[in-house]
Amino acid sequence: MKHFLILGLLFLTCSLFAQQTLTLGDKESAKAQLNQMAWLTGYWQGEAFEGVSEEIWAPPAGDSMMGSYRSVKDGKVEFYEICQIRQEGETLMMRIKHFHGDLKGWEGKTTQLNFH
Repeated sequence: MKHFLILGLLFLTCSLFAQQTLTLGDKESAKAQLNQMAWLTGYWQGEAFEGVSEEIWAPPAGDSMMGSYRSVKDGKVEFYEICQIRQEGETLMMRIKHFHGDLKGWEGKTTQLNFH
């Protein structure tokens, strides 16, 4: 849950690339293409939340990118995230599932956090 800084940067970037908006019901999502997120590919590491944060993103393939995140504090994993950025129509959807250090999930089996 503490990982909102990178999420904010990710969605700020999506917004910067968007030139128009796409209306989905009563919500608006920015038009974007998955290839615009290719800059995120690679290994990222830094100090945050009184520990070390690591994030790894694979390049776009098919209709998605996959990523993982690990937060380590005092030599122990606090939590993990499995992430997906997926092309859905003319916009992007990011889905995240969280896990404790022992890989017990935070969200239910069929739920995840969704951002668009």
